[in-house]
Amino acid sequence: MWWDILPIMGTIGEPERHEFDAEVMSLFPRLLDIAHDACRESALHGLGHWHLYYPNLESVVDEFLARATGLRSELVHYAKCARNGMVL
Repeated sequence: MWWDILPIMGTIGEPERHEFDAEVMSLFPRLLDIAHDACRESALHGLGHWHLYYPNLESVVDEFLARATGLRSELVHYAKCARNGMVL
């Protein structure tokens, strides 16, 4: 998946990267709003990776699950895993 091969991760300990990290994090809710499971799964995968650096991203998953309707049960399960940083 894109998030596995792209050489970027959250960099909370590097203040010079704060703006970049903030921009990446602003993408997650917008990607989750795309009504296509592959886009949503990719965003959730990225959230799962970034959870290590920014656990506050859990709220992005919570808000997605609260507003999204008609999700496949597999995607809901993956979202719950990603919320805790448990993605492969």
